[in-house]
Amino acid sequence: MVGFVYLLHVKTVRQAITLLKELEQYRTESDLLFAGRNSLSQPISDNTFNMALNRMGYKGRQNPHGFRHIASTALNNQFSDKEQVVEACLAHMKKGVKGAYDKGSHLEERVGMMQWWADYVDQLLED
Repeated sequence: MVGFVYLLHVKTVRQAITLLKELEQYRTESDLLFAGRNSLSQPISDNTFNMALNRMGYKGRQNPHGFRHIASTALNNQFSDKEQVVEACLAHMKKGVKGAYDKGSHLEERVGMMQWWADYVDQLLED
């Protein structure tokens, strides 16, 4: 609903907190972290990340959803015994009877898994 600001308390990884603090210096009067080019009350377009990847030379080789594939593969390799937690990290819904009855969010495990992922990506960037 327009005009309402929702404050969420979300556990996140150290790297994301650092980036959010850096982005603070670019803050506009918008309530959105990534406001659209034509309106501060509208979010950026779904195509923004596709266009950025294209401009960086990844056209036809990578798209935003492809990063989920990469994360899924790495997380499943590292945490092969935690398939349900990996799926929760990727925001995949539980299906069938499991989805109907199991409302567990696995928050603490997801936080640990996402910190592992952020550290893993940092390590790749250093190598």
